[in-house]
Amino acid sequence: MKRFPIIFILILALFFLFYKNPCAKPYITFNFDDAYSDQFTNAFPIFQKHNIAGVVFVPTELVGSEFENHSLMNWQQLAQLKNAGWDIESHGVSHSSFTDMKISEVINELTESKRMLKEHGFDTKIIAIPYGNYSDDTKKIVSEYYTAARASEWGHNSLKCMDGGCARGSPLAFDRYDLKSVWMFNDTSIETMKSWIDETAKNNYWTIIQVHLVREDLSWKYTISPDNLDELVAYIKSKNVEVKTISDVLDMHCDDHE
Repeated sequence: MKRFPIIFILILALFFLFYKNPCAKPYITFNFDDAYSDQFTNAFPIFQKHNIAGVVFVPTELVGSEFENHSLMNWQQLAQLKNAGWDIESHGVSHSSFTDMKISEVINELTESKRMLKEHGFDTKIIAIPYGNYSDDTKKIVSEYYTAARASEWGHNSLKCMDGGCARGSPLAFDRYDLKSVWMFNDTSIETMKSWIDETAKNNYWTIIQVHLVREDLSWKYTISPDNLDELVAYIKSKNVEVKTISDVLDMHCDDHE
């Protein structure tokens, strides 16, 4: 009988020795905005090679058509991504600025995009705000229909701040309805992108990387080449930083949010 407490203490000691709090680790999330078709043809094979998944934010009215003269994925391609573990989430219906709309129009964008995604087999809970145009009033409405939102505030997210561990007003203060992100331009160097990963690994940040076009032609402002994307993902893996979707990270309940 005396041996039981000793064994229990040893097991407990081993647990604390090897246990790593998942909310105290660095993570990277790739967001693919607008569901451009070359995200499927050029980025998806890279992610398959590295056995990771991303998040696609879909303007539902534009699926299978064009936006800003670039073709978008169809529903079948989005389903293939979902089957590979990707998150398929909302980017509104028409990719129009919420701050230019009446409240009733914003609500329609939120509810109709969710309905259309569900109709095609996608249970969306997260939205990326078109153009990042956001207001306090819009945020309040979004929170009634979604569990999280990403606008276009530059920066990293700190999971240690999800439970109120950072002071209000801190650059790292966590707001699940205004998730921060970083993004590349067509002239952003691979060294700069790698520095985002270094900062993430050093500080145990959750960094969301926005991606738009993935192609060799870098003439459009928001474009990354397939080679640079591949090199960036390989660098992330070399740093032992996990790549997760937004839902994966939020499902860890670091803020005990239900």
